[in-house]
Amino acid sequence: MTTRNYYDILNANPNSSIDELKTNYKQLILQYHPDKLNQHYQQEDELLAMDKATNEQSAQEFVDITEAWNCLKDPIKRKEYDAQLMLNKFHTHSNTYATITLNDMKRTYHKTRNLDTNELLLPDAHYYYYYAYDCRCGGQYIIDDDSAEQFRRKHNNDDAAPRTQNNDDVDKGGVGGSAAKNDVYEEIGELIVECNECSLVIILNA
Repeated sequence: MTTRNYYDILNANPNSSIDELKTNYKQLILQYHPDKLNQHYQQEDELLAMDKATNEQSAQEFVDITEAWNCLKDPIKRKEYDAQLMLNKFHTHSNTYATITLNDMKRTYHKTRNLDTNELLLPDAHYYYYYAYDCRCGGQYIIDDDSAEQFRRKHNNDDAAPRTQNNDDVDKGGVGGSAAKNDVYEEIGELIVECNECSLVIILNA
C-alpha cells in the first residue's frame, strides 16, 4: 500500500468531483498501463534497451493509480480517507489546542430566538443543547447534542436514549446569541473540532 496522497496521485484535490477524479484516472491509467508502455517501446525499437528502473517506476505508478482510484471512487472509503487526511494534518501541525474526552466538555443549552424579533421564545419552547470547551483565544469548541450522543454511543456502545433538558448536569448558557454547530470531522475513535474564533482545534477521543 502506497504512503503517497491519493489525490496527488490522481492530480486532484479533496474538493475534486467524482467526475474529475474519473477523468484524471482514465488519462493516467492509459499513460502508465503496462501494455501501453510496451507498445511504445516496441514501436521505438527500444524495448531491450529500456531502463529497468524506469520500467519498475512506471509499473509502481500504475499500481498506485489503481489503488488511489479504488479508494476514492467509493463514497464511504473516500469519506474515511478524507477524515484520516484531516486527522494527520492536525496531528502533524501545531494548531492542536488539546486532546480531550467528551466528559471534559460542558453540556449546556440556550433558548431558541425568534428570527424576526431576536426575542427569546416562550418558556416552554425547545432548548438548543450542545457541548462546549473553552479555547485560550476566548472562543469555544462546540458540538451539538445529537452529534455528541451519536459519537458516544457509536464508540462506547452506549444505547441509552439521548438526554433531556431535565438532566441535572446541564448548565444554562449561551454562545453570543448563536449556537450554530461548528465543523466537526469524524474518524474512527476521534472527532476533530474547530474553534469558532480561531484556527486551533481540539481532538476528542472516545
